Amino acid sequence: MRSLIGQKKGNDKMMKSFLKLAVLAVAALVLAISVLGAQAAAGQEKKVDAAKLYKEIAGDYEFEAQGRIQGLTFWEKDGKLWAAEIGDEANLVEVKPVDLAAMKFEAYDPNGQLNELLFARDESGKVTKCTIRVGGMEVAGVRVK
Repeated sequence: MRSLIGQKKGNDKMMKSFLKLAVLAVAALVLAISVLGAQAAAGQEKKVDAAKLYKEIAGDYEFEAQGRIQGLTFWEKDGKLWAAEIGDEANLVEVKPVDLAAMKFEAYDPNGQLNELLFARDESGKVTKCTIRVGGMEVAGVRVK
C-alpha cells in the first residue's frame, strides 16, 4: 500500500513538473509570436512606396556653393530616380535609395565620385530641400520647381 501511495506522490510531482514545463513552453511560444508580430507590424509601418516618393522628389533644385548656383533636376522613370544638371539631361545619373524612410540616397556623378543625398520635407509635408555631401563638403539645395 505504501509503495502505491509513494508512486502516486511521485507521479503527482512528475505531473506538476510536467505541467509547469508545459505552461512555460506555451508562455515562451506566445511571447515569441507577439515579438515576431510586432516586428512584422513595425516593418510594415516603415515600408515606403518608392515610386510615390520618387514622384514627390521630382523637380528642379538649386544649390549654392562657392558663390555659384548649380541647378539639378530629378525625375522618376521606370521605377528609378534619376538626376542631371538642368540643361544637361544627357549626362544623367541614377540616384539609388539607401534608406527610403529617411529619404537618403546615393549617386555617382559623371566623374565617378560618390554623392550622398538627403531630401527633407517642409512643414506642409512637401519635399522642398536636398542636401548633398560629396568629398567632405555639404551643399544645401532648395526646390525651385
